[in-house]
Amino acid sequence: MNITELPHYDCDDFFPTSKEKKIGDRRLIVVEDTDPRVLEHIGITFGIPPVFFLAHCDGWVNLSIVDQACAKQSCSRYWRVPVPQIRAIPSTFKGPYGNYVIETGNVDRWSVKITPQTKHVNFRSQVSYWGQKDGEDGWIAILLVDPHQVSMRLETLDPKNPNACYKLDNWKPSRNIFSEASVKPFNAAVGLQGWSMNFIHQSYHTPIFDAINMDTSTGIPPHTDDPFSGTFHARNFIRSAWEEWMYQRVCEFDDQFLNEHRSHSLYLESGALGSSEKELNEAVNRYNTLIGEIRSIKIDLRHVRSIIWAFRCKDPDYLREQKTYLKVKDQPEHTTRNEDFITAMDVANAIEEESKLWIFLENKLEVMESDINNHMETFSQLATMEEAVASSKQARSGGQLTKIATVVVPCSFVASIFSMGGDFAVGGSLFFLYWAITVPATLALLAWVLHKDIKDSYRNRFLAHSMTPDANSQATIGQNSGLRRLLGRRQKSGSSDVENAEKRA
Repeated sequence: MNITELPHYDCDDFFPTSKEKKIGDRRLIVVEDTDPRVLEHIGITFGIPPVFFLAHCDGWVNLSIVDQACAKQSCSRYWRVPVPQIRAIPSTFKGPYGNYVIETGNVDRWSVKITPQTKHVNFRSQVSYWGQKDGEDGWIAILLVDPHQVSMRLETLDPKNPNACYKLDNWKPSRNIFSEASVKPFNAAVGLQGWSMNFIHQSYHTPIFDAINMDTSTGIPPHTDDPFSGTFHARNFIRSAWEEWMYQRVCEFDDQFLNEHRSHSLYLESGALGSSEKELNEAVNRYNTLIGEIRSIKIDLRHVRSIIWAFRCKDPDYLREQKTYLKVKDQPEHTTRNEDFITAMDVANAIEEESKLWIFLENKLEVMESDINNHMETFSQLATMEEAVASSKQARSGGQLTKIATVVVPCSFVASIFSMGGDFAVGGSLFFLYWAITVPATLALLAWVLHKDIKDSYRNRFLAHSMTPDANSQATIGQNSGLRRLLGRRQKSGSSDVENAEKRA
């Protein structure tokens, strides 16, 4: 199995000029952002249709491979899957702000709006696969991958800055959420299991081409006469990238849920029923953010399900074929090919384990979607409660206005009568009666009406001050989302125990 980037100078040396086919010659070719002429050379040499390369450049095109009878080919022939990526905005970026296009080599992958608050961008790179038979018991598998170096280009170039193109940096997370322990094969000489503990950030630090090349450099992966088996390491890398991306998203949601739960607890402790206008605006912004997040999760779930189909994780026929292949290799005429039997068994076991991992990621996304939907339902209930509180305030205000009118109108009438003379003409000597009756009554009513508003203002100010955590508490909150979930479960179970004890009492 061969892996090469196929640079220009050795293309003719790499592709054999002879038409003789070797028995069992199996090759894996990984192409990373190569010149179109090289792709043309590959297509002509192996008879690959140009639409395969064009579909890799346009992520919106859904390519379907069929035969002359219009029968759809299996994933052993073709698939294309997205890989989550994240990059940081360079510190040297000073604008202009606006809509930018994410470039991966010669291909535009995404469009994003850059604002002064934008610190990083998320997008999807693509991995395309083409497999075909090559001689007796041989095959050729081709992988097209996007380069690791990513740039962003302003959609509408400013005449003052015609070269509005910036290279994006590797994104550094605030804390390590996901790590992988690389386990080495058992060393019989020393009798120990080798291992190494490295923080591997696959989706935004390791180039796809380097990861596949590094994995295959340690040994040839298990493979069968199906070219799809040659993508074993590539599929593992894609799964690792999605797993890391998913854990990062789960941690962000846990942090957001914890902060809102803490804010709600402080409101309950303070006895505040209503919210200020600022708090309501913040709640609306958080709700709009959740709407965008739920849409993003639906897109991720759709991508994961398409990958599960492309990697044949829910294809019982493919697994049945592998087991049938094992039985054939176990016949007496194949007793001299024990290596093929062991390899096929490894492939079948790897497919079963891979299927379980992808289904686990699918379930994790579904749980995340359900949690956000429940959280949004909580927002709706809080909004209903706020409307009820506002209606109650409005009803009280209407009652207060009725009381004011009931008191002020008769007092004004009486004051006007007493301030007049015997002939009901305005008398200057009795005008003080108007002020003596109306002014004190008005001031008393104003004090009574404004008393509650002043009290609520001081209470909200005290609540806002108590909700501002110090730096140590912020650092403690951001340490470990798993610990926060554990404490939340303990607190919930403790509350349930107290309620049960009260009921028994």
